[in-house]
Amino acid sequence: MKWTRAAALAVCLCALTGCSDDDAAPPPTIGDDSSTSSTASSDGSTSERESPTPEEQFDDEGHVAMPGDINVSDEEQQAVVDAWLAYWQVRMDAFAGPEVDPTALGAVAQGDAASQVVAYVDYLEQNELTTEGDLRFDVSKVRIRGSSARLESCVANQSVDRRANGRAAEPLTPFYEFQGHLTRVSDAWAVTRVIDIGSGPC
Repeated sequence: MKWTRAAALAVCLCALTGCSDDDAAPPPTIGDDSSTSSTASSDGSTSERESPTPEEQFDDEGHVAMPGDINVSDEEQQAVVDAWLAYWQVRMDAFAGPEVDPTALGAVAQGDAASQVVAYVDYLEQNELTTEGDLRFDVSKVRIRGSSARLESCVANQSVDRRANGRAAEPLTPFYEFQGHLTRVSDAWAVTRVIDIGSGPC
């Protein structure tokens, strides 16, 4: 589905005021998938973490947010990426319900990033839909400045909204490009903004 800032504002306002508008454009869905992620060690070498291959897990039935090609240079950048993936898993769990777990969401998101999840769950509930399908996240250009971080993420998407009879309620968008903004909370990171910057192959 096409996600625009105007549509996001419309949906968030609708969720906050309790209005119902079946024609309102919903926030973005997105699933997940993981292959391997690489992390540079202190000596500059790159290590790979064991994780399931796309062939083993990436499909249109679950709702898993999986790591793909992860480009980081140190443990702190990896912590930012881990927080990004944790946010998306909570997000996809909520869309699969559809139901928001306030404790889980509060642990990984603040501000607009949390509002997007609440607004989209409201949309799904109103339209009797659920989101199914995995996502695989490539992450690059992780930048940390003090208590703020930013990254870019290309997502291979298998997720779609489905009706109660299992039929897709939207065409599949195979790729998304996101910019993620995070803030440090105590000794952890939380996602504060998710900006859609494209939907072409990346």
